Amino acid sequence: MEKHEILASNIDWPNLVRHVARDRVVVELAEGQVPVARLVPIERPKTFADLDRALRSLPRLGDDAEQFKADVNQVRSSLKELDDPWEYSRRKERRSVLTTIGLRQRLWRMTTTC
Repeated sequence: MEKHEILASNIDWPNLVRHVARDRVVVELAEGQVPVARLVPIERPKTFADLDRALRSLPRLGDDAEQFKADVNQVRSSLKELDDPWEYSRRKERRSVLTTIGLRQRLWRMTTTC
């Protein structure tokens, strides 16, 4: 990290900002010995070319690829999946509705028999 004294009269501010943007450096600005601000380059937007470079730099599975595929398939087949991921919440909701209906019916019977 570069440091610059803001009280110095010889700072060329436009060139300093261009330097930060072009060279991707962080510049700390100080008043005396006390840091007061930082000039930081804006993060560049990522592109598909960046993604492609990142994916190509990942290590390959090599000989382990087939074993990894078999392990994943084995785990998938051993898991019991619901046809509908919302089924559990629907069942729970139905149970609470049925319980509410049952309680209302009991209360109605109790009030009508008295």
